[in-house]
Amino acid sequence: AFLLLLLSEFWGAKGLRFGQAFVLAATLLCLPKIDAAEPVNIVQLAEATQRYLSGEYEEAESLFSEVITLASNLSITQEGLAGMEFNRGLCFMELSGGAAEPKLSLSYAQQAQAAFLSAKRYDPRMQRSGIRLEATATWISELQVRIEEEEKQEDETNEQIQGLVEALQALLEAQQTLRNEVDDSDVNRTRPKPTKDNPRPAPIIVPESVSAMAPIFATREAGLESSSEAILASMQMLDKQMTPPSIDGLPMMESILKVPLQLMVNVPTAMQRAAELLGSWSTWPAAQAEQTTAERLIEEILE
Repeated sequence: AFLLLLLSEFWGAKGLRFGQAFVLAATLLCLPKIDAAEPVNIVQLAEATQRYLSGEYEEAESLFSEVITLASNLSITQEGLAGMEFNRGLCFMELSGGAAEPKLSLSYAQQAQAAFLSAKRYDPRMQRSGIRLEATATWISELQVRIEEEEKQEDETNEQIQGLVEALQALLEAQQTLRNEVDDSDVNRTRPKPTKDNPRPAPIIVPESVSAMAPIFATREAGLESSSEAILASMQMLDKQMTPPSIDGLPMMESILKVPLQLMVNVPTAMQRAAELLGSWSTWPAAQAEQTTAERLIEEILE
């Protein structure tokens, strides 16, 4: 009969310990009875065991699968096939535990479940496969919950990003509208060139209606500045959520908001200067330059 290459009694939460693994390899390996003309398959089984014990689970699983595929040409009992399917399941569980992404881990766990189920079908009396099926089902449920939570978090993050985009678009539109209103309200600041008949052109006279608009424009610009500060705070909060935790010995990963934040931090400053300059008609041109700067920064963020 084909004894399991790796007994579940030696299986812990962290997998086989090395000392126990080598004891198993040295004393518990019993290959199925195979015709002497098939030495390659004996080598494959031995190599599969060694690959598993060395932590090369993907390679080990592939070798077990090859032997199972050739089983029709070999004198392998149902119990022997059950043992190899069981060991394939162990390989997949190791791969599942070591996967970096929950979805990949789930894929491996489901393959392990299928292998344990196949082992149970080959040998319904195999208790280990039944125990493993129960444990694997629990692990799959945990992974599914984790994936659902991550997908929910991803959806919430996408909604937050979309909200920021819409807020920036609205801020950009409001800034452009205000700058155009300032420009439309202004008078022609171009003084006529001196001539022989008029060597000293008259100074530009500002209508009272234009001067009255200065504090109104300044107040509106200050409101836009407050909006930009709120957007900046939201971006900073989202950046903290999206930045992966640091790992000792590895450089800290940057979030996708690093560059947008570097641009956005200058927007409130530009709007603050614009608000101050809009308070006096004489400095409206400088205020419009600051407004244009704020617009350019927002446009770069949205690109």
